[in-house]
Amino acid sequence: MKRSMTLLSLLLVACAPEGKHDAEDPPADGAPLEAPAVEAETDPSVVPPKAGELPHGWQLAGMAADEYEATTDADVVHQGRFSARLRATVDKPRAFGTMSQFFEADRYRGSRIRLRGFVKAEGVANWAGMWMRVDEGGEPVVLDNMQRRPLTGDVEWKEVSIVLDVAKQADQIGFGILLDGPGTVWIDGLVLEKVDLTVPTTSLGSKEHPLPEEPANLTFVE
Repeated sequence: MKRSMTLLSLLLVACAPEGKHDAEDPPADGAPLEAPAVEAETDPSVVPPKAGELPHGWQLAGMAADEYEATTDADVVHQGRFSARLRATVDKPRAFGTMSQFFEADRYRGSRIRLRGFVKAEGVANWAGMWMRVDEGGEPVVLDNMQRRPLTGDVEWKEVSIVLDVAKQADQIGFGILLDGPGTVWIDGLVLEKVDLTVPTTSLGSKEHPLPEEPANLTFVE
Protein backbone atom coordinates (compact mmCIF):
# COMPACT_ATOMS: atom_id res chain seq x y z
CA MET A 1 0.00 0.00 0.00
CA LYS A 2 1.32 3.41 -0.92
CA ARG A 3 2.29 5.61 1.97
CA SER A 4 0.31 8.86 1.99
CA MET A 5 0.86 12.09 3.88
CA THR A 6 -2.24 13.46 5.53
CA LEU A 7 -3.43 17.02 5.19
CA LEU A 8 -2.93 17.46 8.93
CA SER A 9 0.72 16.42 8.82
CA LEU A 10 1.55 18.92 6.11
CA LEU A 11 -0.42 21.69 7.78
CA LEU A 12 1.36 21.20 11.07
CA VAL A 13 4.85 20.19 9.98
CA ALA A 14 5.81 20.88 6.37
CA CYS A 15 7.95 23.99 6.30
CA ALA A 16 6.30 25.20 9.50
CA PRO A 17 7.78 28.69 9.89
CA GLU A 18 9.32 29.91 13.11
CA GLY A 19 7.53 33.25 12.91
CA LYS A 20 7.35 35.08 9.61
CA HIS A 21 9.88 34.35 6.89
CA ASP A 22 11.85 37.11 5.30
CA ALA A 23 11.29 37.37 1.57
CA GLU A 24 11.46 39.89 -1.21
CA ASP A 25 8.22 41.79 -1.79
CA PRO A 26 5.97 40.26 -4.45
CA PRO A 27 5.18 42.55 -7.37
CA ALA A 28 2.35 45.03 -7.01
CA ASP A 29 -0.99 44.93 -8.81
CA GLY A 30 -0.97 41.17 -9.22
CA ALA A 31 1.87 41.11 -11.74
CA PRO A 32 3.24 37.58 -12.12
CA LEU A 33 6.01 36.67 -9.71
CA GLU A 34 8.62 34.88 -11.77
CA ALA A 35 12.33 34.68 -12.41
CA PRO A 36 13.88 37.91 -13.72
CA ALA A 37 14.81 37.98 -17.37
CA VAL A 38 18.18 39.67 -16.72
CA GLU A 39 21.14 37.39 -17.37
CA ALA A 40 24.37 37.54 -15.41
CA GLU A 41 26.33 38.17 -18.60
CA THR A 42 24.52 41.47 -19.17
CA ASP A 43 24.25 42.63 -15.56
CA PRO A 44 27.34 42.12 -13.37
CA SER A 45 25.23 42.66 -10.23
CA VAL A 46 23.31 39.44 -10.92
CA VAL A 47 24.95 36.41 -9.35
CA PRO A 48 24.00 33.34 -11.38
CA PRO A 49 22.92 30.20 -9.52
CA LYS A 50 25.31 27.27 -9.39
CA ALA A 51 24.16 23.87 -10.52
CA GLY A 52 24.18 21.40 -7.65
CA GLU A 53 23.51 23.98 -4.92
CA LEU A 54 20.31 24.93 -3.09
CA PRO A 55 18.70 27.76 -5.10
CA HIS A 56 18.96 31.21 -3.51
CA GLY A 57 15.81 32.14 -1.59
CA TRP A 58 14.72 28.53 -1.06
CA GLN A 59 15.00 26.17 1.90
CA LEU A 60 15.08 22.41 2.32
CA ALA A 61 12.57 21.33 4.97
CA GLY A 62 10.08 18.60 5.80
CA MET A 63 9.77 15.77 8.32
CA ALA A 64 12.86 14.04 6.90
CA ALA A 65 14.78 16.92 5.32
CA ASP A 66 18.12 15.23 6.05
CA GLU A 67 17.17 12.39 3.69
CA TYR A 68 16.62 14.66 0.69
CA GLU A 69 18.68 17.00 -1.46
CA ALA A 70 17.43 20.19 -3.15
CA THR A 71 19.58 21.74 -5.87
CA THR A 72 19.55 23.66 -9.12
CA ASP A 73 19.88 21.53 -12.25
CA ALA A 74 21.39 22.79 -15.51
CA ASP A 75 20.91 19.50 -17.38
CA VAL A 76 17.18 18.82 -16.94
CA VAL A 77 15.20 21.97 -17.70
CA HIS A 78 11.88 22.90 -19.23
CA GLN A 79 12.79 26.49 -20.06
CA GLY A 80 15.65 28.85 -19.35
CA ARG A 81 18.99 27.77 -17.92
CA PHE A 82 18.04 26.04 -14.67
CA SER A 83 15.34 24.00 -13.02
CA ALA A 84 15.17 23.02 -9.34
CA ARG A 85 15.53 19.37 -8.35
CA LEU A 86 14.41 17.59 -5.19
CA ARG A 87 15.54 13.99 -4.72
CA ALA A 88 15.75 11.37 -2.01
CA THR A 89 19.29 10.52 -0.92
CA VAL A 90 18.40 7.24 0.83
CA ASP A 91 16.59 4.16 -0.44
CA LYS A 92 13.63 4.46 1.92
CA PRO A 93 13.12 7.94 3.39
CA ARG A 94 11.23 7.80 6.69
CA ALA A 95 8.99 10.75 5.70
CA PHE A 96 8.74 13.58 3.17
CA GLY A 97 11.05 16.42 2.17
CA THR A 98 10.22 19.72 0.53
CA MET A 99 11.94 22.66 -1.14
CA SER A 100 10.02 25.78 -0.19
CA GLN A 101 9.89 29.49 0.48
CA PHE A 102 7.56 31.99 2.19
CA PHE A 103 6.72 35.63 1.54
CA GLU A 104 4.51 38.33 3.02
CA ALA A 105 0.86 38.13 1.96
CA ASP A 106 0.22 41.91 2.10
CA ARG A 107 -0.15 42.58 -1.63
CA TYR A 108 -2.34 39.53 -2.21
CA ARG A 109 -4.78 39.87 0.70
CA GLY A 110 -8.42 39.54 -0.36
CA SER A 111 -7.41 38.06 -3.72
CA ARG A 112 -7.53 34.69 -5.42
CA ILE A 113 -4.08 33.62 -6.59
CA ARG A 114 -2.74 30.93 -8.87
CA LEU A 115 0.65 29.27 -8.73
CA ARG A 116 1.51 27.52 -11.96
CA GLY A 117 4.63 25.80 -13.15
CA PHE A 118 6.05 22.76 -14.88
CA VAL A 119 6.95 19.57 -13.03
CA LYS A 120 8.75 16.38 -13.97
CA ALA A 121 9.17 13.15 -11.99
CA GLU A 122 11.45 10.15 -12.19
CA GLY A 123 11.15 6.97 -10.14
CA VAL A 124 8.71 8.45 -7.63
CA ALA A 125 7.69 5.39 -5.63
CA ASN A 126 5.08 7.07 -3.42
CA TRP A 127 4.03 10.56 -4.51
CA ALA A 128 5.16 14.10 -5.14
CA GLY A 129 3.46 17.41 -5.83
CA MET A 130 3.74 21.16 -6.08
CA TRP A 131 2.12 22.86 -3.09
CA MET A 132 0.98 26.24 -1.80
CA ARG A 133 -0.59 27.35 1.47
CA VAL A 134 -1.84 30.55 3.11
CA ASP A 135 -1.17 31.30 6.80
CA GLU A 136 -2.95 33.54 9.27
CA GLY A 137 -1.33 34.40 12.58
CA GLY A 138 1.42 31.91 11.86
CA GLU A 139 -1.08 29.05 11.38
CA PRO A 140 -1.95 27.38 8.03
CA VAL A 141 -5.56 27.98 6.93
CA VAL A 142 -5.77 26.84 3.29
CA LEU A 143 -3.60 24.39 1.41
CA ASP A 144 -3.25 22.42 -1.78
CA ASN A 145 -0.40 19.89 -2.03
CA MET A 146 -1.65 17.96 -5.08
CA GLN A 147 -2.24 14.90 -2.91
CA ARG A 148 -5.47 14.23 -4.83
CA ARG A 149 -3.68 14.47 -8.19
CA PRO A 150 -0.17 13.29 -7.27
CA LEU A 151 2.90 12.74 -9.39
CA THR A 152 3.92 9.08 -9.31
CA GLY A 153 6.41 6.98 -11.21
CA ASP A 154 7.93 8.70 -14.25
CA VAL A 155 6.23 11.86 -15.51
CA GLU A 156 7.46 14.02 -18.38
CA TRP A 157 7.27 17.79 -18.08
CA LYS A 158 3.66 18.83 -17.47
CA GLU A 159 2.06 22.07 -16.40
CA VAL A 160 0.22 22.08 -13.07
CA SER A 161 -1.49 24.83 -11.10
CA ILE A 162 -2.80 25.59 -7.63
CA VAL A 163 -5.47 28.22 -6.90
CA LEU A 164 -6.12 29.52 -3.38
CA ASP A 165 -7.99 32.40 -1.76
CA VAL A 166 -5.91 34.76 0.38
CA ALA A 167 -7.96 36.04 3.31
CA LYS A 168 -7.78 39.68 4.33
CA GLN A 169 -6.19 38.54 7.60
CA ALA A 170 -3.50 36.42 5.91
CA ASP A 171 0.07 37.19 6.89
CA GLN A 172 2.18 34.94 4.68
CA ILE A 173 2.11 32.54 1.76
CA GLY A 174 4.30 29.49 1.30
CA PHE A 175 4.87 27.33 -1.75
CA GLY A 176 7.23 24.75 -3.16
CA ILE A 177 7.64 21.16 -4.28
CA LEU A 178 7.44 18.09 -2.05
CA LEU A 179 8.53 14.48 -2.40
CA ASP A 180 7.37 11.64 -0.18
CA GLY A 181 9.65 8.64 -0.59
CA PRO A 182 12.21 7.51 -3.17
CA GLY A 183 12.63 9.29 -6.48
CA THR A 184 13.38 12.66 -8.02
CA VAL A 185 11.15 15.58 -8.96
CA TRP A 186 11.94 18.77 -10.88
CA ILE A 187 10.12 22.10 -11.04
CA ASP A 188 10.56 24.95 -13.53
CA GLY A 189 8.87 28.03 -14.94
CA LEU A 190 7.01 29.11 -11.80
CA VAL A 191 4.56 32.02 -12.02
CA LEU A 192 2.38 33.43 -9.24
CA GLU A 193 -0.51 35.64 -10.33
CA LYS A 194 -3.87 37.03 -9.26
CA VAL A 195 -6.92 35.51 -10.96
CA ASP A 196 -10.60 36.38 -10.86
CA LEU A 197 -13.29 34.45 -9.02
CA THR A 198 -14.33 32.52 -12.12
CA VAL A 199 -11.19 30.39 -11.68
CA PRO A 200 -12.10 27.61 -9.21
CA THR A 201 -9.90 27.03 -6.20
CA THR A 202 -8.04 23.76 -5.70
CA SER A 203 -7.82 24.01 -1.91
CA LEU A 204 -8.25 20.81 0.06
CA GLY A 205 -11.63 21.07 1.74
CA SER A 206 -12.93 23.74 -0.64
CA LYS A 207 -16.38 23.62 -2.24
CA GLU A 208 -14.76 22.32 -5.42
CA HIS A 209 -12.84 19.65 -3.46
CA PRO A 210 -14.91 18.97 -0.32
CA LEU A 211 -13.70 16.91 2.60
CA PRO A 212 -15.72 13.86 3.68
CA GLU A 213 -18.63 14.62 6.01
CA GLU A 214 -17.60 11.90 8.47
CA PRO A 215 -14.45 9.93 9.35
CA ALA A 216 -14.02 6.66 7.50
CA ASN A 217 -12.62 3.16 8.09
CA LEU A 218 -11.81 3.59 11.78
CA THR A 219 -11.34 -0.19 12.12
CA PHE A 220 -8.92 -0.38 9.15
CA VAL A 221 -10.75 -3.29 7.53
CA GLU A 222 -11.07 -1.77 4.05
